[in-house]
Amino acid sequence: MGVCLSVLFSCFAVLQLCYNQLTGSIPTQLGDLKKLSVLALQSNQLAGAIPATLGDLEMLTRLDLSSNILFGSIPTKLANLPSLQVLDVHNNTLSGNVPTGIMMPFYWFCSVNFLFDIFM
Repeated sequence: MGVCLSVLFSCFAVLQLCYNQLTGSIPTQLGDLKKLSVLALQSNQLAGAIPATLGDLEMLTRLDLSSNILFGSIPTKLANLPSLQVLDVHNNTLSGNVPTGIMMPFYWFCSVNFLFDIFM
């Protein structure tokens, strides 16, 4: 076929891979999908840190990483996403500080869910 997958994926606006028992870490290359508005990876078995490259997705309106095995802190770059309305990271083992831009101003988000995460 000769079609490079990265070219095909770069056209996606919505990527929903939830409830698929995916394992491993979240690929940093997802940050290259500049047209992505929805990234839904909830309810898998993804482990590791949330890649800072997700903060490069300027058209992202919804990011759902809930119910995985993610740890570490929320990347500061996510607080600078101009269109982000929903951020759901509940039911992981995140720690550290929540980036200031995510919590304040709170009205900026339609939904923020940190249930079952531990922030200090």
